[in-house]
Amino acid sequence: MTKKILVRAPNWLGDCVMSTPFLRALDGRYPGSEITVLCRPEQHDLFKTHPCVKNTLLLEKTAGLFDTVRSVRSGLYDRAYVLPPSFSSAFHLWAAGIPERVGYSTDMRGLLLTESLPYDERLHYVRRYLGLLGLQGSDIRQDSLHCPVGNDGLETVRDFLGKKGFVFSTPALIVSPGSNAPARRWYPDRYAKVIDSFSAKEWPTVLLLGAPGDKPIADAILRATRRPVIDLCGQTSILLAAHLLKQSQGLITNDSGLSHLAWAAGIPMVILVGAGNPRLTSPFGDQVRLLHHTEIPCVPCIRNVCDRPPEDEKACMDRIRTDEVIETARQLFGRK
Repeated sequence: MTKKILVRAPNWLGDCVMSTPFLRALDGRYPGSEITVLCRPEQHDLFKTHPCVKNTLLLEKTAGLFDTVRSVRSGLYDRAYVLPPSFSSAFHLWAAGIPERVGYSTDMRGLLLTESLPYDERLHYVRRYLGLLGLQGSDIRQDSLHCPVGNDGLETVRDFLGKKGFVFSTPALIVSPGSNAPARRWYPDRYAKVIDSFSAKEWPTVLLLGAPGDKPIADAILRATRRPVIDLCGQTSILLAAHLLKQSQGLITNDSGLSHLAWAAGIPMVILVGAGNPRLTSPFGDQVRLLHHTEIPCVPCIRNVCDRPPEDEKACMDRIRTDEVIETARQLFGRK
């Protein structure tokens, strides 16, 4: 008999990408099972293309609590895995009456779960998700992450940029200057200096990639840079962003969800970490270089807005020098 399994996905892009090795492992644990992912609409494209996912169920922002419960109940699932640590994410599945519910014992939700596991905050997020299967010590390779597109998207990229009046030439460099957290954003003028340090011969195409909210930062970079830069902030879906990453040869980025999509795409990248804790959340491997200044007493922190005095605000980002980024990028990307 086919086992029907529901996975409540994380809420943010980076966390969703980091959950994809779990989905592969889950499929291996229950071969022939039917896996459905409950996710936000903006993450839908990531999961619907995953080879181990049969269906997706959208967690609509406008849906009421019991609308979601009814939708989940109608799936008649046998087992559920709750990846986010919040109370509400477990409540939906408990209220829907799914017989087996597995998750971590966080946020006072132990009674909502049939298997309530101890939560180890020392583990990287990829390992936390795998820990729900008892696989937190597994070997993690870059190819265990899921990228929603393959290597055959060059024409897609050229057609998209051509309609906007741009020519896509390689090698192409992507710069992602935004972040949901203001405390994790490096400075537009410094990004502009990094971009200007690379000649058009080294990088014929430089793209700015990000969410709609990153547009003011992108505009500031465009005003400060001296060379042509294509701004695509707020103009791409997850699928198109993945195609752009796959067809590019390097990424310079803040610590953001896009860095995890690039991790899955397998391109080399320099990540400006700032206040975060890369041991828990950042991509890792031979293709990744992290710039992280730990000499600041408050690093690492989890604040989205820096609470240091105005004269020393975002000291963690301020310590990341322009020449440091340029040198690291040249060494990693092999363009000197």
